[in-house]
Amino acid sequence: MLFVEAGGSIQEFEEIPKIIPGDHVFNMSASGKVPVVAADEVGRLGYKLMILPNFATLATIKAVKQVYEGIAKDGSIRNVQYLCARFSEFTDLGDLDAFEAVEERFSV
Repeated sequence: MLFVEAGGSIQEFEEIPKIIPGDHVFNMSASGKVPVVAADEVGRLGYKLMILPNFATLATIKAVKQVYEGIAKDGSIRNVQYLCARFSEFTDLGDLDAFEAVEERFSV
């Protein structure tokens, strides 16, 4: 796989797989320098894989900021609690039950 760091325009991204043989990775950068394209379009441009680094982190930053701004404004989580995952969603994500089962099995 050939990692394409950055092109400029859609036309430039389309040319890269034509002139450099092999499978290519499309890096959907959050920098704003890469045109926003959908996965099916990336395939049509000649890329085998698209990565989207940092987008979950950037969304998290925005959400955390919104929650803390709400707490600072209201002195409570009342008006921002809807933005938060339930604690069960948090523990399910990390499969806490499985870890607790291992802990129970091996505890002395």
